[in-house]
Amino acid sequence: MITKKDGAHSRKYAIQGLNLLCQIYAILCPGDVHRLVWNRSVKAKYGAGGNILLDLALEHYNRVLKEVIKKMGPKAVSRFCKAIPINKQLMDNFDNTCKGLRRSAKHVKTVASNDFNKIVEELIKADAFTYNAQRKLHKFHNCGSSMLRNFDLHSMFVWINEQRRSIYLHKTAR
Repeated sequence: MITKKDGAHSRKYAIQGLNLLCQIYAILCPGDVHRLVWNRSVKAKYGAGGNILLDLALEHYNRVLKEVIKKMGPKAVSRFCKAIPINKQLMDNFDNTCKGLRRSAKHVKTVASNDFNKIVEELIKADAFTYNAQRKLHKFHNCGSSMLRNFDLHSMFVWINEQRRSIYLHKTAR
């Protein structure tokens, strides 16, 4: 419901969040709830830590598809899309058989410890960890201690009922 506060551009996120909460707490059976909550990733690599988010996996597929369009032309797209699962299985079997690590040329591991040490040194020099009554926030002076400080529970229930009514009357997609 916090995303609803952002205005019209976040309304779909709020409705989708409400939809997921309704499915989890009211609509689905326990087995389906478990799948909905925990089935948000894809096993991309064998071994520990090989899971990636579904959205990221889709981005990888889109990148591969764009390369196919660029190199083979748009007519080959439908044939390639039908062959994606078979090609992925073949490549995974080959990688698993060869016991080779797949490295991506696009990602570079960075070490952030030097940057972290520099930031901590600057904070210590600026005496940021001691209380100073004269120090004030210039950018976030209206920022409260909690995002839910002025949250109106009644207006949230009114909004939920409006969404439920529009879904029931088929005014919205869900």
